[in-house]
Amino acid sequence: MIDTKEKVWLKLYKRYSVITKYLVEICDIARNVDPNLSTQNCLRQFDRILQAILFFQSKVNHNLYPKEIQFLSGVAGDADILELVNKKLYSSGYTVVEKITWDNVFLLDDDMFAKVEECIKDFCREYTRDTAAYMAIAEYISGKNFYDKVSDNIVELLCAFASLEKGTYDAEIQQGILAYCELVAESYIEIKGNTEQIFANNQVIQKELIDKQREQFKKSKKSEIMQFIEGRLQVIRQKIVDFFK
Repeated sequence: MIDTKEKVWLKLYKRYSVITKYLVEICDIARNVDPNLSTQNCLRQFDRILQAILFFQSKVNHNLYPKEIQFLSGVAGDADILELVNKKLYSSGYTVVEKITWDNVFLLDDDMFAKVEECIKDFCREYTRDTAAYMAIAEYISGKNFYDKVSDNIVELLCAFASLEKGTYDAEIQQGILAYCELVAESYIEIKGNTEQIFANNQVIQKELIDKQREQFKKSKKSEIMQFIEGRLQVIRQKIVDFFK
């Protein structure tokens, strides 16, 4: 029989896997608008976004427990946001006595911790703009609501993360959701509005045409989706690419 702790681990990684699958689908669709889009780079950026959210969620206790560090380190891999923080602080002239890691980040003095927090926010805002842009484009093309699907799974992941060590803490989950809203949701809402405005202002693309293309998209077989999108998006490709540069 699977014990409670193992169930939490399984839930945590299951949610992470589901989010990753949605991101891959988003990239597959958005790549037909921006051919330079790298799925691998998009996933690396999301891993850093998730690290940032979990960092702010953990601020409630000002501590990371061993299992939380284990999950964060697994997600970080070679895309550790703290590596970027270390480099940025060093290039800015700050002296860091010991390399900042997930083991010691909450042991820093208040001044250095504030600088780390600021760096994490800066990096996260940069990454969320790209991620939110591709999500908005993929939603517009496919008619699917990727944002709700990703958000639901992130909330479930935050709950599982909060219960890794000593049970679920409502304050921790609340902080995680607030961090998600501040770092991701605001960026998505802003870009989503701009994306809709692009299409609304484009006289070449009428609403009826978009609706018809969405229906065709839904009926297309998976193996034909890429050819379908490629053939239908020539009239809007450059307009969107230029906007998001």
